Amino acid sequence: MRLGTFLDWLGRASERPRAAGSQVGKAQRAGLATPPASQGAVGLANASLYIEYTSLREWVPAMAEDAPPLRVESALHHESSNVWIGDGRALGKLHFDPSEGLLSPVAGTKRVVLLPPYANELLGEGHIREGTLSSAGWDGAAAGGKGAGAPSLARGALSEATSIVHSVVDLVTPPAACSNATAVQSDPGLAAVCPSARRNAPGAAALWASRIECEVGPGESLFIPAHWWHEVQSGPGPTLAGAGEPEVSLAVNSWFRAAVNRAFPCPAEECPFALDKGAYGFSL
Repeated sequence: MRLGTFLDWLGRASERPRAAGSQVGKAQRAGLATPPASQGAVGLANASLYIEYTSLREWVPAMAEDAPPLRVESALHHESSNVWIGDGRALGKLHFDPSEGLLSPVAGTKRVVLLPPYANELLGEGHIREGTLSSAGWDGAAAGGKGAGAPSLARGALSEATSIVHSVVDLVTPPAACSNATAVQSDPGLAAVCPSARRNAPGAAALWASRIECEVGPGESLFIPAHWWHEVQSGPGPTLAGAGEPEVSLAVNSWFRAAVNRAFPCPAEECPFALDKGAYGFSL
């Protein structure tokens, strides 16, 4: 999809009714909002529009001039800076990044839940297979051409590639069966995604008690240490374009070489953190 097409659809997204608590998971942020398995494709009504991991200096260099380095960055080794643009419906599911992170909203808000990195086995760290999406009709429908069908996104097959930085725990919309203690106890697969089961596991009390929840908006930045688990819910906000323009979610993030590292996926007690002395020595 061309960037111009995406921005056209982003403008149309503001015309859609926004259900209270409407959220879309990170695995579906390209546009699929978890329809029933019987549905092959969905249209714009169920889509969450989101561009992620877009290099600031490569694709929008003019914006890079409006995002000067913060003071904290002088002590860190910069790796990349990116822009994230969406309609404010996207939910970045629970995951960690192996780099130090700095999140700075420009329009809209980010609600963040943070969990410390020392009990990864309680969060189901491991190899989670990735899926693919196929799309059709977006460019034609945006151009308003005759006979252009409604745009759609469809589930593809699971790939052999896996994500090793995501948690299987669903903090926001766990399966309804999670409320059935008997079912959870008898089904290891169900227990894996139920926050209640994870919270009741040995050693989990300290992990959940130490979580941090906050909201950041324009003019604020949040430092997210490497390997800390975090879930990020985007919220829409006004742009600087003026009245009548669609509300969007727009943020800039930077990643920096991690000060401490460990192997993953791996239980914390087996793979302890080690200071990157080559990059930072004992300066931190």
